[in-house]
Amino acid sequence: MFVSCKSSKTDKKMATNEKQTDTVFKTKTPFTLTKATYQNWYGGVKGVKGVKIVILGKDLEKNIVFKTLYYKGKKANIIVSNKENKLVLRVDINTSTREERLILHGDSQREYGNKPPVKSKYPNLKEHEAIIVYLQKEKELFVKINLKKEMDLLYQ
Repeated sequence: MFVSCKSSKTDKKMATNEKQTDTVFKTKTPFTLTKATYQNWYGGVKGVKGVKIVILGKDLEKNIVFKTLYYKGKKANIIVSNKENKLVLRVDINTSTREERLILHGDSQREYGNKPPVKSKYPNLKEHEAIIVYLQKEKELFVKINLKKEMDLLYQ
């Protein structure tokens, strides 16, 4: 009897783990990517920084909508430019490390406004990897890409 209870807990645990890893990455896409780069940038104020990602491509099929990009535990919207069969995807991600003040109080109502930590949907991405999320015929699809690092920028 104890063994069956133990196995049912394990089955539930396995079922939840399967849900987390059910993303299928496409290898053949309705567009061709020719170049993908990322560039770290640093602002003139301590802790202000970010990443600029530029992805070049071509042969974009109709009815494709680019939604978001995941990179280094962050999620950002994609800005799309598609003219004369030249596809340009741009993403700006703010990675600033300025500390946000937490309100800690014995009365939980006074802690209103604190933001909970956000966990990445894809925590195991490497430094040079990103995931593009796009819609094709109203179906959400995913493609993992490798980015090439370019020289860092310093704004003053």
